[in-house]
Amino acid sequence: MIATFFNCLLLTAYSKTMNAYAERETARRYDSARGLPAETKGLWLEALKAAVPARGVGRVLDVGCGTGRFTAALGEAFGCAAVGVEPSAAMLEVAASQPAPNVEWLAGSAEEIPLGDASVGLVFMSQVFHHLAR
Repeated sequence: MIATFFNCLLLTAYSKTMNAYAERETARRYDSARGLPAETKGLWLEALKAAVPARGVGRVLDVGCGTGRFTAALGEAFGCAAVGVEPSAAMLEVAASQPAPNVEWLAGSAEEIPLGDASVGLVFMSQVFHHLAR
């Protein structure tokens, strides 16, 4: 019974969070508040590249890409195309409004990624886990 109660609380919190991210103004504010200075992003990318072998990546998938904070940078860092997948249309709209010539933006979720099997060489998720429905 306690587990059921907590599951209901989690689902309610998840639902409210997803509704908040559906608003265009929320997506715009999120994007402006969550930006990273170039130096910080560079340090982060160098650490990631040191941990992931670049050979054979081919294409990077950024699951829960939000407004695309990392998506284009991931493609640039690994010298390949990138795909940003995000369930919020408002977040994707902000992402797509930024110059990112080698990025494809797709509506979807971590639970149902709109790509075929083995179509990417690297999957990246940042600050997404608490949004997952399952």
